[in-house]
Amino acid sequence: MTERLTYKDKYAEYQLHSHNQIIFSTVKGVVGVTVAQHFVADFCRLGEAINAYSWGYCADLSACDGYTEEACSLLIAAHKFAMTNRCIVDAYQMTSPLLISQTKNLRIAAGIDANSPLQTFAQQAACVQFINNVLRTVGSTT
Repeated sequence: MTERLTYKDKYAEYQLHSHNQIIFSTVKGVVGVTVAQHFVADFCRLGEAINAYSWGYCADLSACDGYTEEACSLLIAAHKFAMTNRCIVDAYQMTSPLLISQTKNLRIAAGIDANSPLQTFAQQAACVQFINNVLRTVGSTT
């Protein structure tokens, strides 16, 4: 497990770390520009440090209230980075219709196929199981 990277402002906070082939994030509050800028930098730092053929991303957004429009435009960079740096699967713990819509739009803006389903789960354990299943499948074919 890597060190926990964190950032917090008056409105939102996040924690990021990686374990095995998965980057984990927990995001709380309403994400604005400053938190989004730090998140993207820390996410890319962790992604560059993963020494694996492929990896996944698991986001706990159960306490996130959404992203400002400006933050959304910044977060597209994290999705683009993931796509070009061997991240092959992502899953999200969230139930908010707003967050689901914002995340779908972020993925599309980053160039992820709109037909690629957004994987949402009520529990983090289900997210991790889904990601590990995909990573195992890919690992067995490479």
